Amino acid sequence: MSEKQSLEGQNNIIEYENIMYLINEEDDTVGVIGCSKIDQQILIPRSINIGTKEYYVTRILPRAFKCSEIKFIQFASNSKLEIIDEDAFTYSTFEKITIPSSVTYIGKYAFSVCQQLRKIKFPNDSKL
Repeated sequence: MSEKQSLEGQNNIIEYENIMYLINEEDDTVGVIGCSKIDQQILIPRSINIGTKEYYVTRILPRAFKCSEIKFIQFASNSKLEIIDEDAFTYSTFEKITIPSSVTYIGKYAFSVCQQLRKIKFPNDSKL
């Protein structure tokens, strides 16, 4: 884990297992803002622990994985993810994705120009 860096007052950016997160201290959540290195496999966890505090991963922020070379993306089975923002995965290279049932919003162009994307799966209990 790298040092926290201040970003606009109460928010911080932190690296946790090669994924960069924006921390929202007000509601104990984090949003994914990208990868710290080129990883071909990404696991978005349900939450991350920083010190003694647990933060739920509730959002993939705009352009978080834009132009990434991810081949495989997976979400924790008990994911708390609610939002996949606009352009979150634009120009990414993965072939399939299963959207967690907890997701209630997918932004415009979230999967735009993902030329290798062949399958987007939604669970039966999806909130979309």
